[in-house]
Amino acid sequence: MGPDVIGWLADRTGLPVVVKGVLRGDDAKRCADAGAAGVIVSNHGGRQLDGAIPTAQALPEVAEALAGTSTEVYVDGGIRRGEHILAALALGARAVFVGRPALWALTVGGSAGVTRLLTELGDELEHCLRLVGCPTPADLTPDLVTRHFRD
Repeated sequence: MGPDVIGWLADRTGLPVVVKGVLRGDDAKRCADAGAAGVIVSNHGGRQLDGAIPTAQALPEVAEALAGTSTEVYVDGGIRRGEHILAALALGARAVFVGRPALWALTVGGSAGVTRLLTELGDELEHCLRLVGCPTPADLTPDLVTRHFRD
């Protein structure tokens, strides 16, 4: 599917279009230029290719490419703890997705398990914000995150 489909789909449905699977800044910019309301930085379920770029590594380039636009940036993949959420927000994501952990929580504890997961992630994020000295997620900046990636 090419970027031309984004505008076509938005026009036909009247809905905002969010494109998942964006891992490069130039692709993010093309999506935005085509009318995407948002992009999801995602490698589709966890580095199924050994050399696939981690979402945390791709996120800053995508966020930088879309800085100053109205296109929102989200991230999907690798979010397991509050500090992961903090890092994603600091690196430019507006929000994160937690699909796999939610499935695990649902399997173990049903809807109460998912509620517990989301509550604990929120509590962990609040704790991490205090540790880095930021009152709100809006106060986060990329310099608060040290990035180390393994080959």
